[in-house]
Amino acid sequence: MDGPNASLEDVDVDKLRNTLGDDAARDLERMKQVERAFDEAGILVRRGGKIEMTPRGIRKLGERALVRVFERLVADRPGSHDIHEAGGTGEPTGATRQWRWGDPFRIHVQRTVGNAVMRTGPTSGRVRLHPDDFEIEEAENRTSTATVLLLDMSLSMPLRGHWVPAKRMALALHSLISSKYPEDKLSIVGFSDIARELKPNDLVDVDWEPVKGTNMAHAFNLAGRLLAKQRGATKQVLLVTDGEPTAHLEGDYVYFNWPPVRKTLEETYKEAMRLARSGITLNVFMLEDDPGLVGFIDRLAKIVTGRVFAVRDDALGEFVVRDYLRARATR
Repeated sequence: MDGPNASLEDVDVDKLRNTLGDDAARDLERMKQVERAFDEAGILVRRGGKIEMTPRGIRKLGERALVRVFERLVADRPGSHDIHEAGGTGEPTGATRQWRWGDPFRIHVQRTVGNAVMRTGPTSGRVRLHPDDFEIEEAENRTSTATVLLLDMSLSMPLRGHWVPAKRMALALHSLISSKYPEDKLSIVGFSDIARELKPNDLVDVDWEPVKGTNMAHAFNLAGRLLAKQRGATKQVLLVTDGEPTAHLEGDYVYFNWPPVRKTLEETYKEAMRLARSGITLNVFMLEDDPGLVGFIDRLAKIVTGRVFAVRDDALGEFVVRDYLRARATR
C-alpha cells in the first residue's frame, strides 16, 4: 500500500488471508465496507493517500456531540423546554430559508408543501414531505455574540483525562452556533506553551501538544486581538483549563517554570485586565480543584467580569452549552 494514492482497495485479500488467516481477511472486508459507506455519505475523502473528514463529516460529528449534550440537559431538567427555545424569538422578516437541524420549528407551511409538490410532481396524487422540503420563516436577530473559546492543549489535559471531553465540547459548541445562531461568531484558540487559532476543520485532527507550559497570557492576548475585529457584538471569552499558567513569552522565547513564577502570573493578569477594559466577559471552566489553580482563579475572578465553574469532565459540554444559551437568552 505504498504511494500517495494507496487505499484499502489495493490490498490483496487472498494474500492477506494466506499470510494472516481468515479473521484478518474478514476484518479487511469490513474495513473496506465502512470506508465505502463513509465515502458514499460524503463524510470522508481520500487526499494523497490520507483519509480526511469532510466539512459534512465534521458537521455530523458536531451534531452528534450536541445531541449528547441536549440529552443530558433534558435528563437533568425533566419537563423543562427553555433550552430548546432559547434564542428562537425575533421579528419575522418575510423571508424564508431551508430548515437546518437545531433551528426553531417556525415552519412556513406554504413553502414547505410547495417544495414537496415540486419535488414529487403535481400529478402524483399524494404529497410526501421530506426533511429537505421544510422551510422556516426568517427572523431578525437583534443582537449577535462574538465568542473565543480558549482550549487548554497542554500535556496535563490528556494525563488527567480531560482532553477528549474538551474536544467533544468544542465540536458541540461549534455545531450549536453554526446551526442555531449563524449570526454569531465563534473563534477557537488552542494553547500550550504558545497559543494559536484553530479552524473548525482542525477540531477533528487537532490533538494535545507534548510540550511543557500553559501560556494563558498569550491565549488572552490572541483572544483580545480576535475580538477586536468584531464590531457591535457582545464579546466573551470561554476559558477551559486544568492548570494555572506556567509560561509566558519574552520576545520570541517561551519562558516556562513550575511552579509558576511571579512574572508569569503578572503577565497573565495583565492580559486578563486588558480583556476586562475592552468590555469582554471572561467565563472560566475549571477542570481541577488543586490549590494552586483555585488560588489563581480566585484572583483572576476579582480582575475580570465573568463567572467561574468547577466542572467534571462528563458535564463539561453541558455546562458550556447551557451557559452560552443562558447568556444568549438574556440579551
